[in-house]
Amino acid sequence: MKKFLSLLSAFLLMVVPLFGQQLRVFTIGDSTVQDYNDGYAPRKGWGQMLPFFFDKSKAVVYNKAIGGTSSKSFYEKHWAAVRSQLQKGDYVFIQFGINDRNSSDANRYAPKGVFEGYIKKFVADVRAKGAIPVLVSTVRRCAWTNGKPYDSYHEHPQLMRDVAKEVSAPLVDLDKFCYDLFVAQGELYAQRYLTMHLQAGEYANYKNGASDQVHYQEIGATENARFVVESIEKSNDADLKKLAACTLPRYKVTFKINDPSKAKTVSRSAEFPAGINVTLKTIPQNGAKFIRWEDGSGKSVATKSLHVLKMGSADVTYKAVYESNIKETIEPTLSINNQNKSLVASEAKSYKWYFNNKVISGETKSSLAISQNGTYSVEMVLNDGTTAKLHICVTIGKDGVIRKIYLIGDSTVCNYKDSQYPMTGWGQVLKYFFNSDIRIDNHAIGGRSSRSFIEQGRWKTVRDALQPGDFVFVQFGHNDRDTKPERYTSVADYKKNMKMFINEAREKGAIPVLVSPMVMNAWNNAGMRNVFTENGNNYRGAMAEVADEMKCAFVDLNMKSYNLFKTTSANYCSRFFYHTYPAGEYPNYPNGSSDGTHFQEMGVITLCKLVTDGLKESKDPFIQSLVNYMKPQYTLTVKANKDKSGDITMSNSFPEGAPITVKVLPSNGSKFVNWSRDGKNVSSKTLYRFSMGSQNTELTAIFEGGAAVDTVVKIDFPEGKKRVAYITDPNAANYANDTKILPALKACDSLFVYEVNATKNNVDLADFDMVVISEVAASTAARIASLKNADKPTLTMKVHAYKEAAGAWGWAENGFGDNYEATNVTVSDAGKGHPIFSGVKLSESGELQMVSEVNDKALTYMNPANFSSVSGGEIVELASISGEEQCSIFEIPAGTTVSGTTLKSAMVQVGLNSSSYANITEDGVKVLQNACYYLLGMKMPAEEATDVTSVNADACAVYPNLVRDVLFVRNGTDEVFAANLTLTGLNGSVLAQMMVTLNEGVNSISRDGLSVPAGLYVVSLTDKKGSELFKGITIFK
Repeated sequence: MKKFLSLLSAFLLMVVPLFGQQLRVFTIGDSTVQDYNDGYAPRKGWGQMLPFFFDKSKAVVYNKAIGGTSSKSFYEKHWAAVRSQLQKGDYVFIQFGINDRNSSDANRYAPKGVFEGYIKKFVADVRAKGAIPVLVSTVRRCAWTNGKPYDSYHEHPQLMRDVAKEVSAPLVDLDKFCYDLFVAQGELYAQRYLTMHLQAGEYANYKNGASDQVHYQEIGATENARFVVESIEKSNDADLKKLAACTLPRYKVTFKINDPSKAKTVSRSAEFPAGINVTLKTIPQNGAKFIRWEDGSGKSVATKSLHVLKMGSADVTYKAVYESNIKETIEPTLSINNQNKSLVASEAKSYKWYFNNKVISGETKSSLAISQNGTYSVEMVLNDGTTAKLHICVTIGKDGVIRKIYLIGDSTVCNYKDSQYPMTGWGQVLKYFFNSDIRIDNHAIGGRSSRSFIEQGRWKTVRDALQPGDFVFVQFGHNDRDTKPERYTSVADYKKNMKMFINEAREKGAIPVLVSPMVMNAWNNAGMRNVFTENGNNYRGAMAEVADEMKCAFVDLNMKSYNLFKTTSANYCSRFFYHTYPAGEYPNYPNGSSDGTHFQEMGVITLCKLVTDGLKESKDPFIQSLVNYMKPQYTLTVKANKDKSGDITMSNSFPEGAPITVKVLPSNGSKFVNWSRDGKNVSSKTLYRFSMGSQNTELTAIFEGGAAVDTVVKIDFPEGKKRVAYITDPNAANYANDTKILPALKACDSLFVYEVNATKNNVDLADFDMVVISEVAASTAARIASLKNADKPTLTMKVHAYKEAAGAWGWAENGFGDNYEATNVTVSDAGKGHPIFSGVKLSESGELQMVSEVNDKALTYMNPANFSSVSGGEIVELASISGEEQCSIFEIPAGTTVSGTTLKSAMVQVGLNSSSYANITEDGVKVLQNACYYLLGMKMPAEEATDVTSVNADACAVYPNLVRDVLFVRNGTDEVFAANLTLTGLNGSVLAQMMVTLNEGVNSISRDGLSVPAGLYVVSLTDKKGSELFKGITIFK
């Protein structure tokens, strides 16, 4: 059976679709490269971390490393299986040397003279398959002598270098990297952070600690994987350059300590791709007291000195805070508060405000209300006695501080008439990427160079119109290299013109942004050319130099477009990006078009995506303020139901309202049938144009003979029950653990619960009353990603859906994650009266056991304070993981806007990890059932009332005393009893009276049931003897 599965795995690997030119990377090696399951955490191999650094749509990594192998044993026992899977264009990274030194094992021993022979065999075999070998010297063992790392693997790293040189293969010198890293960080860091030297109790899998010099912790394995990727990116090898184009952007994590004297060491600052684990770790000095980890805004992230979280898609700072008498030096800041229409300066002794360089009389506070366009400045005397003066340019718009963007450039930027469609300039569609508070004023015009734009007075028109706070985007280059005398601009003069644009824009208080010219559709035998960097026409380099010299914002559209387009082909670029069409494809071009300079609409939509990506990457504070006005982008997934069926539009992400054209060019012998969206036929034409919606979208090109696609399932809903869509993934590993939650919800008599596969679009959610998101499904599954607006009441257990990653909701960079130890939550004061805890037993301290034991992970959390922004409502924190500052259960009211997304319905989070679903307690199940009833506005299941005639008045309370259409009454006793509920108007007249059965915990009573209009009432509860249990005021909306 094992052999069959191995063969099946190999077969499946061979038939992985090559559609879209996805590159494949294989890694072979020993236990320092191999994958490990969670039972070995934190031990990882660098091959296990490598996939995080690549865009999976462009390159996929297959880690074939096996622990305990040498070059000899791997070649003789395992290599044949890997070799049989190789295809032309694959990459094979080869690292051996550790076990090759084991002279006591003849099966593994490969000394000098033998080792080189096996490495050369690997190289020859790889090349024989048309694949690319990359040699990797082995990682370092953490052995030290005389304060320096010891060469414990002796000659093998050098032998690998020698072979690489001899066979002309690329080399990744991990041995040298590890040595340099060890030396730079010191022995303590190398042991406690990089390799498996663990303290007793530091990690759950190693209760007695570990002292392992050979293997690496996740931190060290990530360092090694990053170096492998950096080596690829820096290489001049033509094959590795192709692979380098597939790497993901990395974001800087900066680690700080409030008092360095209190810590022995702290995690090293470095760059990480989104989605990878980042370990926050500090080792206190003897007697030092660690308090917490803070993010860059001062928010608490964790209270333990060792904390692991997922990397977001932006630079971030984490600070280890120790108990200390040292007062930190804080860099002064000046920021915009859009809610209050004001400027806010950081803490200082005194403030003096200026408007357009004139003192504003009487303004001496840290904030300043803004009401005019212009340049504002604040002069601050800091707490240490030094002074600082900060400046900011603002423009006031209809709903706050806004910007106007002026565009100057050539025909690749300008606007076009409808009669010229689909030829479009990127400045024409930039508006779709910003909200309505940003005005785009496009002054670009065809045929102009930087020189002719100035000489014809066009720049003067723009310059004279500029107001403080406006932006000027500048893109020239296409016509500057033109030999026509009225256009041609030498590189030297081009730089002078760029400097003039910058200086004159700044003189008007505007912010210039240089945008390098996108590539032209020029190719040769080596691939795509970049005409703006060759033959003395390095206009791209000239612009970059000016931006650097003048400290001006710079969007390198040239390299961004080059790196994207070169991964395709000349024909693909022509038909999908540039202004090239066959006769009859578009009515405005009956004879077709062949133009490698200008773009079709989908090409410039893609360019705008690259421009906004560049803006998001900028560290310029003015650019960052502009980024706040960008609309969220949603993933467009485009695929075919049949492999090798032809070229189709590549997947990407775009904002709501953007005009999207998906196109398919069938290959010979392939017959296109239609475009399918959510299982429905939307177009039978090869071109399909639509507006991007406010959710992730998937389109499938259907070909004859291809795989069947999901069709919408017709559900037979029972009468009289609320319809609940339970979003899960039956193919996920943890689906088997869902033995209690799903059955318990299905057992609720008043609910009809239907499983919806998160990976398919075959169920119409419009037919349901609420949604439950199981933690089983992936956070970026199309179904989950489309639910962030909470169109229906939503119960979610998936905290990772909030993260800033492609396909996720993009609400938070951090503050969410998994807890590996806790089983209990502590219910807050606000939570103790909330209906979802009705009938649930709490300890005296308010603790509630959610799971009986932990299987790897149990509880998850999302701290609402870490959402990038919240407005229009207040998130109610109901329960936190016991002993941690980690909010596990909360409610977001309908109408609340979180990170730019306004929730149409209420949302409740109950943070649970699916690895421990099978261990959920009865109380935990009860919380989830209650949450469903609460969100659906239903009464909790009634319990039989006892004949209690008198109750302690302290046992009853009305919750919450807020504007709602439901009254919540808490019974704090251990029994169920009946009480008289009376609503009295402010004039003393009784408006409603009824006998209510109060179950243990929280009971809900709707305004409709009381038959009273919205308004202010006095509510009172009395027991059967007439004794008053509660009296207070409530407001019904």
